Amino acid sequence: MKTTTVENGPYFVAMKRMIKAAGQRAAEGDTKDLLGLLQLHQILDDATITALCGLKTAGATWQDIADTLGVSKQVAVMRWAKKVHARQERSDAGS
Repeated sequence: MKTTTVENGPYFVAMKRMIKAAGQRAAEGDTKDLLGLLQLHQILDDATITALCGLKTAGATWQDIADTLGVSKQVAVMRWAKKVHARQERSDAGS
């Protein structure tokens, strides 16, 4: 699998800080603020599927992904394969 070097480290550090801060702000705010956190959760899930689709298209195997995440291949497949496959099918149908 060919990988491209992308400097994501500082970007992810900043995102983690912002998400933690959003949780703290929600804790000090109104119950309606929970909706914003749930929307972030949904966006992050969608972004994860986008990343997995890209990695799979680039040649990553479920074993590669599982090894990186420190889980078994079975766990990785059970958690994400169905969503990745569905996204790829929608993408192929739109092409």
